[in-house]
Amino acid sequence: MKVWKRNAVVAAIVLFVCVAVYLNWSYQSGETADAGKTLTNSAVAQSGGTTGTGITETTVKHQYTLAVNYYYDAQEEGSLFASTEYTLNEGDPWSVVVGETQEDCTHHAPQEIERQMEEETVHYAFDPVATTDSLEGSGIQEDVTVHLVYSVDEIGNEEDPNQPDGVPDQYQVTIEYVSEDTAKGTVGALTREVKTILQNGEWAAAGTITTTGSTATAQEGYFFQEWTVKNGSADAVPVEGEDETLAPMDLSVTGGTTVTFTAYFTEKSYAFSVEKTLTSVGETEIPTAPEDIPMAEIGEDIVWTITVTNTGNQTLTDLVLTDTIGGEPTGTVTLSTAESGVEIDGTTATIASLEAGATVKITATYTVQEADAGKTLNNTAVVTGSEGTGDEDTPEESVTVSHPGLEVTKSADETSAGLGDTITYTITVENTGNTELRDVVVTDPLMTGTVSIRMGDGSETTIENVNGSYTIPTLEKDTSAAITYQYTVTEENMERGELVNSVTTQAGENGPEDTDSVTVLTGTITITPADITVYTGGNGYTGVVTDESGSVVGENTEQGLPEPGYYITLPDTVNAKIQSYLEEQGESIQQDESGYVDLSDVLRFSYNLGGETRAWALQLYSQDGNSEGNSGVFAENRYIYRLVTVEGESPVRLQFSEYAEDGSIQEDSYISSDEFEVDLNTLYKTYAMTIYPGALQQDAVQATLQLGDGENAETYTFDISIAPGTLTIRGTTANAVTELVGSDTSVSGFAAAAPSGTYYTINDSEVQVDQEDAIALLVDDLVTEGDDTAGEVLAALEEATSNALEEAGIAVNNPAYEMKYMDLVDTNNGNVYVTAKSEDGQDATVTVTWPMPTDADENGTFYVVHFKDLDREFEGSEAVSNIENAETEVIQAEVTEGGIQFSTSSFSPFVLVYRQGEADLTVEKVLTQVNGEDYAGGSVSVGDELTYTVTVTNSGTLDLLDVLVSDTMSNGQTVTWVDLPEGVTQGEDGTLTIGSLPAGSDPVTLTAVYTVQSSDADSSLSNTVNVTGQTHDGGTAEKETTTPETPVPPTEPSVPPETETPDEPELNTEDHYAYIVGYPDGTVRPEGDITRAEVATIFFRLLTDESRDEFWSQTNNYSDVSEDAWYNNAVSTLTNAGILDGYEDGTFKPDGNITRAEFATIAVRFFEATYDGGDLFSDIAGHWAQDYINEAANAGIVDGYPDGTFQPQQLITRAEAMTMVNRTIDRHPDADHLLDDMIVWPDNPETAWYYEQVQEATNSHEYTMNTDDEQNPYEIWTELLPNRDWSELEKEWSDANDGAGSGEVV
Repeated sequence: MKVWKRNAVVAAIVLFVCVAVYLNWSYQSGETADAGKTLTNSAVAQSGGTTGTGITETTVKHQYTLAVNYYYDAQEEGSLFASTEYTLNEGDPWSVVVGETQEDCTHHAPQEIERQMEEETVHYAFDPVATTDSLEGSGIQEDVTVHLVYSVDEIGNEEDPNQPDGVPDQYQVTIEYVSEDTAKGTVGALTREVKTILQNGEWAAAGTITTTGSTATAQEGYFFQEWTVKNGSADAVPVEGEDETLAPMDLSVTGGTTVTFTAYFTEKSYAFSVEKTLTSVGETEIPTAPEDIPMAEIGEDIVWTITVTNTGNQTLTDLVLTDTIGGEPTGTVTLSTAESGVEIDGTTATIASLEAGATVKITATYTVQEADAGKTLNNTAVVTGSEGTGDEDTPEESVTVSHPGLEVTKSADETSAGLGDTITYTITVENTGNTELRDVVVTDPLMTGTVSIRMGDGSETTIENVNGSYTIPTLEKDTSAAITYQYTVTEENMERGELVNSVTTQAGENGPEDTDSVTVLTGTITITPADITVYTGGNGYTGVVTDESGSVVGENTEQGLPEPGYYITLPDTVNAKIQSYLEEQGESIQQDESGYVDLSDVLRFSYNLGGETRAWALQLYSQDGNSEGNSGVFAENRYIYRLVTVEGESPVRLQFSEYAEDGSIQEDSYISSDEFEVDLNTLYKTYAMTIYPGALQQDAVQATLQLGDGENAETYTFDISIAPGTLTIRGTTANAVTELVGSDTSVSGFAAAAPSGTYYTINDSEVQVDQEDAIALLVDDLVTEGDDTAGEVLAALEEATSNALEEAGIAVNNPAYEMKYMDLVDTNNGNVYVTAKSEDGQDATVTVTWPMPTDADENGTFYVVHFKDLDREFEGSEAVSNIENAETEVIQAEVTEGGIQFSTSSFSPFVLVYRQGEADLTVEKVLTQVNGEDYAGGSVSVGDELTYTVTVTNSGTLDLLDVLVSDTMSNGQTVTWVDLPEGVTQGEDGTLTIGSLPAGSDPVTLTAVYTVQSSDADSSLSNTVNVTGQTHDGGTAEKETTTPETPVPPTEPSVPPETETPDEPELNTEDHYAYIVGYPDGTVRPEGDITRAEVATIFFRLLTDESRDEFWSQTNNYSDVSEDAWYNNAVSTLTNAGILDGYEDGTFKPDGNITRAEFATIAVRFFEATYDGGDLFSDIAGHWAQDYINEAANAGIVDGYPDGTFQPQQLITRAEAMTMVNRTIDRHPDADHLLDDMIVWPDNPETAWYYEQVQEATNSHEYTMNTDDEQNPYEIWTELLPNRDWSELEKEWSDANDGAGSGEVV
């Protein structure tokens, strides 16, 4: 390579020169003058005497210059940047090769070069098009210059557009694919490519190329709009017919230029508009901007045109148009259209598809209805779409519907009126429509005679002889006319309680019409004394008068009446008025939960005649809960009031009179006293109660009803009337009693108890009793002494009671009956009967106690039959019929300590039914033991102790008092009673007194003993017991029983038994040595456990010397008891004696704690104990020690637990072990007979159950054995002995038996 530098331009040119080399000889011609000449060359050669000569002729050729010049961009003088020359002989061939490697070429030129400019390096490539010279010659004949042109090569090819590719840029075109805004959309992966222009396979500066193409992709919310192409410097133009995919295409281009394809995107727009116009009203077409819209008539069509336009750039789908008519129309709009793709469904139109810029027109038609008269109608169209929110066309053009209107109002100058009162009525007729009215006819049946008419313009006219009708000729819009006339109230109006008057108006034959009415209340308000029922025996009442003089009687008498109350009865029309007022005003008048009204706030009574002025107000007692009044009717039996004097000095008082046989009131039979004489055979009497008028004229008293206060108050005035009430007095017999009602149910005798919170009301009303502490239970006989019908009545009650029980499926054996009349009364208020109420206002349940009948079987079931609707208000001759027809309730009562109890919420006759009791005894006497052993039959011997068991049972149904037991043997001897139960006492004669023995109580078991005497030998013995008892009513029960005879054989001389060495180990039961030594810390630990080795040591120490010597052993087969163990001698000896056993695994487990079963087994093996009975404990069946436990328990060595169990696997404590050992060796310590200087232990307190047992086991002592009154043995210690040194003794025993020693002993 050779590099030339020129004008600071570096060009790298590699020149390859092709030359010929001749190796034989050469001639260098340095002169051009030889050219064209012939040159001769001679040569002589000698060899071996021989000489040779050679001559050669050569013609010298002409030489020429081959120049190779390099140019940038064009063959111009200023573009030359390098040159190379070659000298060639004439006729020599020559060649210039570009880029390729060829050895026989004259000059090798590079394909590409770099040109270093001031700031960059520019790539160039050989330009064969611009190089016009030939690059080779067959023989040079003259100087030749070859001009090589290199053009810029900065861009690449299709594979790599950004690197030079050896093709000059002026023969290539750059194609770019770009997005207008990548936020809106992107183009494909190919964004730039280079195409080479070819013409006939050769590079060309202009021509046609084929693009590759690309794909445009819109971002979310945008869509592809178009491709544009900019070819070189030309303006960008749209690419026709292309969508998102730009297909390959042919382009005419100029080399060295750039073609740019740009993808454009547009944001998606979903929008539409709604425009509505009023098109026509009836037959009238409406212009676009109407100045006046005609009024629509009934039946005409109103038409609107609705235009929906897609104002976005996307096709809209499923547009829904909803059309509504405003102005409260009564008809329905109808939609229609001629457009395709629109579905109509009622007032909804669905447009399936609407392209951008397109419109749809829909027609809405509404037919005016009669009910639309006077309304202003408009149309609202709302369109919603799935791609957009929606649009609405609000009403602008409204249509008014023609509406003739008429309204009539009638009023009266009085709200209430009496007979003969004059009422002035005014009828007002008003044109309320939007058109003029003609021939308005006013019809009113009460409008007769002279009528006054006042028009809206102020003009007045009087018309005579009107007969219920008048016609107004013309009534302008927004004007009215008033017609006035008068009317007088008649009797018929009064009877109806109201005067209702109606007026009717109509304009023309088919014009609007209206009606109105006004009501004036009439009628009479009635005051009635409230019915009351009392029992005789009450006190404290005032207010009864004798006659017209008004004298007051009955003050502070023993038999009195309750304070009177009054019912106020309103006409139904007045009730309706109050109800209407309440609905309008709400809380102006107090109502109860049922909607009834308290009249004390709104009703007053007044009297104003002849200068006498009086006024009375109502004062509320309370509601009457027994009301059956119609809803909204404030009639009798709802509220009870007092009549309180407000003005004047005359109180409201009552007068009483008797009823005649026909039920009328005997007005001249006023009573003179409230000490009413009631025939007790009839049990009741009634009196009429009326208000005493005194000097006043009752027909002049008026009632005033005022609803509301102030300017809005409504006031009504009415006449009044007085109706009679009824006083019922129920008599009581001489046997009647009253007991105050409390809350405690644990009482005896006749009594009643009410729950806390109970209150009381007079009779069946809601008038509450003021002093509840005076409420009592009245209990009386059902019939009186001397009543001729008493037997008949009682028999009827008994039969009705039996029927009630039978219907209830109840049978009572040997029944008895008690019958009582019961009621609750207020003793402070005339003995008026009262009703118990719970806090929620319902009838309260009262608990009644009835004394237990003396002849009743207390274990039986008690029933109370309640005659619910039967009271004393019937005559004797009617009693049986009333009893047979009475409603009954069967109540099962409970037996308490105080008697029979049952619950009821109402009172009347009650019948107690019970089973009569029987007095009876069951007595059993059995010979149960002989000498402490169970007696299984056979004979007994002299000296035997016989134990008899006596069982006394009250097998009757009556309680027994003073139960006595006497007992005698058949030989006349007496028995000795032992272990008497608590409460049983013995008299001097041996008779036992059990005392009370209630029916159903547990049997009483008595024990008697008798020792067979020598005089009883060769005889038979039996025992007889006699038991007697008394009942409450003096009855007697007695029972006697005798045991079977028991033979006593003759006596025989006894032979003393021979003394032999015992074959079985024996314990020393005579000497009371201490066998327990305490612990080094001075305690004995009675609650601690005890091991098997310790128990073995105790019994080993207690063996008799003979038994110890006979069974002595120091060897055993146990794997865990070694010969040097401290307990070896004890375990080995007792095992050898058959007392101890080991375990199946060959161990003894000397350090294991001993169980109750193991200890019982060891203890019982020292005796020949047998037991053939059943298990003495509930939890030993199947246990390995079952027999031993039964034998030990039978021998008195062990006890069980209170629940009947033995708990064989329970570990035994040291205290329990000492107790059982003491029992085994027949020791019976007594805490009261110990010695003061004995050894004591800090952990063995005197209060412990085991105190004396521990002291017995730890103190050696002398003693005497005694028995108490119940033949129980006990010790009396007489002297303390030194405790034995058991360790030393065991060594002595070992030495005596050639043993090795004992080791330590506990």
